[in-house]
Amino acid sequence: MLKGVIFHAVEETVLGLYGEDTWDILLGNSGVSAAYTALGNYEEADTEALVAVAGALLGQSIDDPLRLIGRHLLPQRTKRLGNVTAQFLCAEELLRSVDDIIHPEVELSYSRVVLPMHKFSEIDDGILGHYVSARRLLASTQGLIVGGGDLYGEETKIEPLGASSPTDARFIVKVLDALS
Repeated sequence: MLKGVIFHAVEETVLGLYGEDTWDILLGNSGVSAAYTALGNYEEADTEALVAVAGALLGQSIDDPLRLIGRHLLPQRTKRLGNVTAQFLCAEELLRSVDDIIHPEVELSYSRVVLPMHKFSEIDDGILGHYVSARRLLASTQGLIVGGGDLYGEETKIEPLGASSPTDARFIVKVLDALS
């Protein structure tokens, strides 16, 4: 189950980047309802259907729309939950706090939420990241990381480490100079 807030983020991203006509096409072609409440629980199949149609419309893989949604999710949520992200000075601080600070805040706001596990640690080349979730939303997490960089005006690059899957992956995050 996914929270309605995720569906609102998908809608807000599509409307902001592609317009209402595209959103209507996504809904029509996916068979998904547009009636979601932020606190409600909804089937993951609805998100999968929207993302599959978006990928087909854009001529992209399913992962590309997931990354795009993830990238826009954090800045969107920050507008509503600025107190959580305002305490950090950079993307690296934000990443390190995901499981310890941000996810507990999310759990307070949304009952029965199932969150992925993220572990970040400093290494010589950047930040070592580890993602584990049964949800198969690694691409969305990659987008969230890039969106975190956007939030702090920093460019982030993600380099996969070895074999990974959509449910379990290790990667290096490099936070580069400020966005130009």
